[in-house]
Amino acid sequence: MLLKANLLFVTAATMFAAGRPPQPIHFEGRLSMPARLADGTLISLYAEMRPFSEMANDNPTTPVYRRLSRDHGATWSAPQKVFSYAAGKGVFAFQVFPVVDNKGAVHAFAVRYFSLPNKERAMGHSELFHAVSNDMGATWSTPKRADFGHGYTGAINSIIQLRSGRILGALSYTSDNFIESVGQREFRVVSFYSDDNGESWKVGADNMQAPFGPQVVHPGAIEPVMVELEPNKVRMLIRTQTLRFYESLSTDGGATFAKPVASRFMAPDSPGAIIRVKSGDLLLVWNDIQSYPNGVTGNYRQYLYGSVSRDNGKTWSPSKRVGPLDQPDLPKSRGDYPMLCEAADGSVLLYYTRFGLRPAASYVDQHNELVRLHPAWFR
Repeated sequence: MLLKANLLFVTAATMFAAGRPPQPIHFEGRLSMPARLADGTLISLYAEMRPFSEMANDNPTTPVYRRLSRDHGATWSAPQKVFSYAAGKGVFAFQVFPVVDNKGAVHAFAVRYFSLPNKERAMGHSELFHAVSNDMGATWSTPKRADFGHGYTGAINSIIQLRSGRILGALSYTSDNFIESVGQREFRVVSFYSDDNGESWKVGADNMQAPFGPQVVHPGAIEPVMVELEPNKVRMLIRTQTLRFYESLSTDGGATFAKPVASRFMAPDSPGAIIRVKSGDLLLVWNDIQSYPNGVTGNYRQYLYGSVSRDNGKTWSPSKRVGPLDQPDLPKSRGDYPMLCEAADGSVLLYYTRFGLRPAASYVDQHNELVRLHPAWFR
């Protein structure tokens, strides 16, 4: 049966030609960031998010839905409810972050929000939850808290498994430092990890900081992303307000990281996404403001660009625009929060949040887009 399934993936008409420019993938209904299962199937998980205004309510259970694609993301199954988060106060984020480990298990991570940081000095309160499936996401363990050492994070941008088997995450959190000039708490970065498939978690590097800059959506070091360069050698890129990513390196599997320094990548106050593909190349997608065709004429997050490295991040190809593809020059248009997943055919799916095309879109009622990329096109 497995051989037959693999043959279907190899011979499918949806095989993506290397070097072809980015192509949009249209889908119906809701979809969250995908991950690839052991047999090549793609999985997407999302929660039924309630408005932030209901955080203090005693809410009912929050259902989580699974969608599958067996043609490299071209089409998706109807949503199927596969588990629920417990009833109670707080609301869950729409996106459920999937990680498929080296044994084929699917790990689902999600943030439950109880309160948000505000100008009255509140630090906010949110918790990270983790659940595991050993049957392609059909059934799940009871979701449990994953302790990252702090009381609030805003988003999950990067949780990876290292070659050692360690599951490594990094999050930004609200610190004790309240910045009077902007009326917000400084964000800093922490790493956390599990060496027992998520049964327990340890805090790694903590209190990672970056300078403030001219763009202050939130001050500090925010929404890190990571990739493993060599066994236990991990590179982290951090969103800042300095118009540049800051970067840090770990040589012990994420338990410690060096002090963040300015990277070569110019970026607005917005996160990126980075993965290693099966060719060995690294692929980075971000809002590359220095490549905008006419400079910043609209939103700072107006366009997404991609670049590849064939030498483990030492040098990078010239960046090329990858999204949004549909009416990208509309007033107030932007694409942000990219996520990347390599499909079994060698193409890469770029998933991101889109604003400016559908008027009612928000981070609660999201409009998301999916684009097929191939790393060879960037070379």
